[in-house]
Amino acid sequence: MPPMTRYRRILTGEPVPVAASVPPGEEQGGKDGQGEVSPAKSTVAATPQAPRSQAGNNHSRLADPRPDLPDSELYQDLLMLALANDAKAKTPGKLLGAFHGMRCAGTALEQTPKGGYKLRPVVGEEAWPSEADYRAACKKYLDPIRQEVLSTLKSLRIRTGEVTPWQAR
Repeated sequence: MPPMTRYRRILTGEPVPVAASVPPGEEQGGKDGQGEVSPAKSTVAATPQAPRSQAGNNHSRLADPRPDLPDSELYQDLLMLALANDAKAKTPGKLLGAFHGMRCAGTALEQTPKGGYKLRPVVGEEAWPSEADYRAACKKYLDPIRQEVLSTLKSLRIRTGEVTPWQAR
Protein backbone atom coordinates (compact mmCIF):
# COMPACT_ATOMS: atom_id res chain seq x y z
CA MET A 1 0.00 0.00 0.00
CA PRO A 2 1.47 3.41 -0.95
CA PRO A 3 2.12 5.92 1.84
CA MET A 4 -0.82 8.22 2.50
CA THR A 5 -0.94 11.88 3.39
CA ARG A 6 -3.17 13.13 6.18
CA TYR A 7 -5.43 14.84 3.62
CA ARG A 8 -8.69 13.37 2.35
CA ARG A 9 -10.46 13.82 -0.97
CA ILE A 10 -13.37 16.23 -0.54
CA LEU A 11 -15.97 14.27 -2.52
CA THR A 12 -15.25 10.72 -1.36
CA GLY A 13 -13.29 11.02 1.87
CA GLU A 14 -10.54 8.75 0.53
CA PRO A 15 -7.01 9.31 1.85
CA VAL A 16 -4.80 11.06 -0.69
CA PRO A 17 -1.72 9.00 -1.62
CA VAL A 18 1.74 10.50 -1.79
CA ALA A 19 2.73 10.75 -5.49
CA ALA A 20 5.11 8.02 -6.56
CA SER A 21 8.32 9.03 -8.23
CA VAL A 22 8.96 7.59 -11.69
CA PRO A 23 12.39 7.59 -13.33
CA PRO A 24 12.64 9.99 -16.30
CA GLY A 25 11.58 8.50 -19.64
CA GLU A 26 9.36 5.79 -18.17
CA GLU A 27 6.28 8.00 -17.91
CA GLN A 28 6.12 8.32 -21.70
CA GLY A 29 6.02 4.61 -22.42
CA GLY A 30 8.44 3.05 -24.79
CA LYS A 31 9.32 0.00 -26.85
CA ASP A 32 9.40 -3.33 -25.15
CA GLY A 33 11.84 -6.05 -26.20
CA GLN A 34 9.73 -7.07 -29.23
CA GLY A 35 9.35 -3.65 -30.88
CA GLU A 36 5.88 -3.04 -29.45
CA VAL A 37 5.00 0.24 -27.78
CA SER A 38 4.16 -0.24 -24.10
CA PRO A 39 1.57 1.96 -22.44
CA ALA A 40 2.68 4.97 -20.43
CA LYS A 41 3.21 4.34 -16.75
CA SER A 42 1.28 6.55 -14.37
CA THR A 43 3.13 8.95 -12.10
CA VAL A 44 0.36 8.76 -9.49
CA ALA A 45 0.04 5.86 -7.11
CA ALA A 46 -3.15 3.84 -7.28
CA THR A 47 -5.77 5.19 -4.90
CA PRO A 48 -7.09 2.58 -2.47
CA GLN A 49 -10.78 2.38 -1.77
CA ALA A 50 -11.91 4.21 1.36
CA PRO A 51 -13.39 2.04 4.10
CA ARG A 52 -17.20 1.89 3.99
CA SER A 53 -17.51 3.53 7.40
CA GLN A 54 -15.54 6.51 6.11
CA ALA A 55 -16.93 7.15 2.65
CA GLY A 56 -20.32 5.55 3.18
CA ASN A 57 -22.46 4.05 0.47
CA ASN A 58 -23.83 7.40 -0.64
CA HIS A 59 -21.26 8.95 -2.99
CA SER A 60 -23.49 11.97 -3.60
CA ARG A 61 -22.36 13.48 -0.28
CA LEU A 62 -19.26 15.48 0.44
CA ALA A 63 -16.94 14.05 3.05
CA ASP A 64 -16.74 15.90 6.35
CA PRO A 65 -13.10 16.87 6.92
CA ARG A 66 -13.65 16.61 10.69
CA PRO A 67 -15.71 13.46 11.33
CA ASP A 68 -14.43 13.58 14.92
CA LEU A 69 -16.83 16.46 15.66
CA PRO A 70 -20.34 15.42 16.79
CA ASP A 71 -22.39 17.09 14.02
CA SER A 72 -20.69 15.34 11.11
CA GLU A 73 -23.78 14.36 9.10
CA LEU A 74 -25.33 17.79 9.50
CA TYR A 75 -22.12 19.48 8.39
CA GLN A 76 -22.00 17.19 5.34
CA ASP A 77 -25.45 18.51 4.42
CA LEU A 78 -24.16 22.06 4.86
CA LEU A 79 -21.23 21.34 2.53
CA MET A 80 -23.60 19.90 -0.10
CA LEU A 81 -25.80 23.00 0.09
CA ALA A 82 -22.72 25.23 -0.22
CA LEU A 83 -21.61 23.31 -3.32
CA ALA A 84 -25.08 23.71 -4.86
CA ASN A 85 -25.19 27.42 -4.03
CA ASP A 86 -21.73 27.93 -5.56
CA ALA A 87 -22.92 26.21 -8.75
CA LYS A 88 -26.05 28.39 -8.93
CA ALA A 89 -24.10 31.59 -8.32
CA LYS A 90 -21.33 30.54 -10.72
CA THR A 91 -18.71 31.20 -8.03
CA PRO A 92 -16.83 27.91 -7.97
CA GLY A 93 -15.73 26.93 -4.50
CA LYS A 94 -16.21 30.30 -2.81
CA LEU A 95 -18.86 29.27 -0.28
CA LEU A 96 -17.82 25.63 -0.14
CA GLY A 97 -14.20 26.63 0.42
CA ALA A 98 -15.14 28.95 3.27
CA PHE A 99 -17.30 26.35 5.05
CA HIS A 100 -14.75 23.59 4.42
CA GLY A 101 -11.86 25.68 5.74
CA MET A 102 -13.78 26.72 8.83
CA ARG A 103 -14.68 23.09 9.50
CA CYS A 104 -11.07 21.95 9.13
CA ALA A 105 -10.08 24.46 11.79
CA GLY A 106 -12.75 23.19 14.18
CA THR A 107 -16.08 24.90 13.53
CA ALA A 108 -19.30 23.14 14.48
CA LEU A 109 -22.99 23.80 13.94
CA GLU A 110 -25.21 24.75 16.83
CA GLN A 111 -28.99 24.91 16.82
CA THR A 112 -30.44 28.26 17.84
CA PRO A 113 -33.46 28.60 20.17
CA LYS A 114 -35.62 29.40 17.11
CA GLY A 115 -34.58 26.17 15.40
CA GLY A 116 -32.08 27.59 12.93
CA TYR A 117 -28.36 26.91 12.84
CA LYS A 118 -25.29 28.99 13.52
CA LEU A 119 -21.58 28.33 13.34
CA ARG A 120 -19.65 28.09 16.60
CA PRO A 121 -15.97 27.49 17.32
CA VAL A 122 -14.69 24.39 19.05
CA VAL A 123 -11.74 25.66 21.08
CA GLY A 124 -9.17 23.09 22.07
CA GLU A 125 -6.02 21.19 21.24
CA GLU A 126 -7.06 19.99 17.76
CA ALA A 127 -9.37 22.88 16.97
CA TRP A 128 -9.35 26.68 17.19
CA PRO A 129 -6.62 28.00 19.53
CA SER A 130 -9.00 30.70 20.80
CA GLU A 131 -12.32 32.31 20.07
CA ALA A 132 -10.45 35.42 18.91
CA ASP A 133 -8.80 33.36 16.14
CA TYR A 134 -12.22 32.06 15.11
CA ARG A 135 -13.64 35.60 15.00
CA ALA A 136 -10.69 36.80 12.88
CA ALA A 137 -11.26 33.94 10.39
CA CYS A 138 -14.98 34.73 10.25
CA LYS A 139 -14.22 38.36 9.49
CA LYS A 140 -11.75 37.41 6.76
CA TYR A 141 -13.57 34.51 5.06
CA LEU A 142 -17.28 34.64 5.94
CA ASP A 143 -18.08 38.35 6.22
CA PRO A 144 -17.44 39.06 2.50
CA ILE A 145 -20.05 36.41 1.62
CA ARG A 146 -22.35 37.00 4.59
CA GLN A 147 -25.64 36.83 2.64
CA GLU A 148 -24.68 33.53 1.01
CA VAL A 149 -23.64 32.08 4.39
CA LEU A 150 -26.95 33.09 6.01
CA SER A 151 -28.93 31.77 3.05
CA THR A 152 -27.13 28.42 3.20
CA LEU A 153 -27.70 28.09 6.94
CA LYS A 154 -31.39 28.85 6.36
CA SER A 155 -31.48 26.21 3.60
CA LEU A 156 -29.97 23.71 6.02
CA ARG A 157 -32.92 24.26 8.34
CA ILE A 158 -35.30 23.49 5.47
CA ARG A 159 -33.26 20.49 4.30
CA THR A 160 -33.33 18.85 7.72
CA GLY A 161 -37.14 19.02 7.64
CA GLU A 162 -37.44 21.22 10.70
CA VAL A 163 -39.32 23.84 8.76
CA THR A 164 -41.05 23.96 5.38
CA PRO A 165 -39.83 26.39 2.70
CA TRP A 166 -42.85 28.70 3.13
CA GLN A 167 -42.27 28.89 6.93
CA ALA A 168 -38.60 29.84 6.56
CA ARG A 169 -39.29 33.22 4.96
